Amino acid sequence: MAYIHASPTLFNAGLPSGQLSSCFLLRLGESRQDWFRGLEDISILASAGGGIGLDVNRLAGVGAEVDDGPSPGVPSILALLDKAVSLLSQRGRRPAAMTVYMEPWHRDILSVLDLKRVHCDPSRRTDSLFYALWIPDLFMERVEQDGEWTLFDPSVVDGLAGLYGERFSDVYRRYEDMGMGTVVRARDVWTSIIRSQIETGGPFMMYKDAVNK
Repeated sequence: MAYIHASPTLFNAGLPSGQLSSCFLLRLGESRQDWFRGLEDISILASAGGGIGLDVNRLAGVGAEVDDGPSPGVPSILALLDKAVSLLSQRGRRPAAMTVYMEPWHRDILSVLDLKRVHCDPSRRTDSLFYALWIPDLFMERVEQDGEWTLFDPSVVDGLAGLYGERFSDVYRRYEDMGMGTVVRARDVWTSIIRSQIETGGPFMMYKDAVNK
């Protein structure tokens, strides 16, 4: 056998849906309406056998003022999505699968890293989700140097989620110089990542500058 088709092709070929793709990449919008539209899209795609990769880097952090009031933050939105994903299956053959992608500069990153750890409040745990970090080289440089790292709210700073390489580094440093974020030790974030990996097997590590070169 030279190759075998992906599971959705094997499951769905010849059926009315004709959905043969393995994975779909989605971006969750900022408003409450966007969250529930995103949940509907996730439900449709997952039920048809598709795996989901979800970008949450544009979601406002906990308590940030957005158009329709204070944001509940990424952890609360992920708890909602986790409950939905736990109810879905890929045409009854296997559980739905979704990986949430987040960059380590996001204001809520430390809370998100705790969402599958053993000490997490059971009402907030997200056992049905997988996590991946979309890591810039600048973060790893700060870890190596035992330097400071600044966490930003995407509702306050603009554009970081769409940048990579030197352009990302330049804009990130400019926001730091403007004092628009919360300063932590880069190694504290790194330690939280390692502890989560030891306890839960994740997050997956993806290096966005290498990917985009």
